[in-house]
Amino acid sequence: MKKDRGKLALVLGGGGARGYAHIGVLKVLENELGFKPDLVVACSMGSIVGGFYSYGFSPSEMESLALQMDLTQTLRLLTPKPGISGLIDGKRPLEFFQKMLGKDTNIEELNIEYAAVAYDLIGRQELVFNRGNLTYAIRASISIPGVFPPLDFGDVILVDGGVIDPVPATAAKLLGADRIIAVNVLPRYGINLEVADMNKYLMSGNTPQNEEKRTLLKLLPDVKIDIKRKMQINAVVVGMTSIGVMEAGIIDLNLQRINPDVVIDVDVPIKSHEFYKARQAIDAGEEAALRQLENIKKLLPIV
Repeated sequence: MKKDRGKLALVLGGGGARGYAHIGVLKVLENELGFKPDLVVACSMGSIVGGFYSYGFSPSEMESLALQMDLTQTLRLLTPKPGISGLIDGKRPLEFFQKMLGKDTNIEELNIEYAAVAYDLIGRQELVFNRGNLTYAIRASISIPGVFPPLDFGDVILVDGGVIDPVPATAAKLLGADRIIAVNVLPRYGINLEVADMNKYLMSGNTPQNEEKRTLLKLLPDVKIDIKRKMQINAVVVGMTSIGVMEAGIIDLNLQRINPDVVIDVDVPIKSHEFYKARQAIDAGEEAALRQLENIKKLLPIV
């Protein structure tokens, strides 16, 4: 007879393509330990993996889908459509979710209790969607600022929950989790401080880019549109890198505060946009989960 030890939550963090590692973690939980969590709480890419899993897709089925994402498929799904609120057309991913999970599927109908985390820019609050339309909850949770357009409902504007809680263990606590396994696929740099002398950089022979270079972009004719595009991409890279550093600090602080029972930090050897490299990410997830296997076993129901 198994002794109930309370609700066990699996928290899946964001990280773009690195989030494929969550599939590897789920493979280990099922294949090595033969169990499913009572609750899945996720944001961003974790909300996609967690949503599919809670709906009923097995880790093997998700792995098969992920491995079909070659470069061509990635570009087809993540269609560039630069606009005021995002670089990627958010319609294609939503249509994909609706095709795979059902247009009218509600979260309450899922096989496993599930929640997707988003953030309301107007109300300045984290929203934990554990009821209502599944595909729109996932779409809200993946709305990375500047990349995907937010879901704009007028009085509510929803973006990726990772802006406030990239590994949403806090939300798992809110939903009554007694034990938490948190999976983080993003780097954790810690907080490093160093006093510095600006003249060191000014005397190095390099000068900061000035406003004249930026002004030149406005003067470039249409035939130079490719140069403009590359400059925009560079701006996005800087922005995304900055967001990554902020996320790392938030992850450290939030995990220290919530102190999950097990934290699986996955060192994923791909970049956040490399959705065509799922194999490496999935393998990294398996390896990280196997290293934590004994600690995870301690959280399971006692036979």
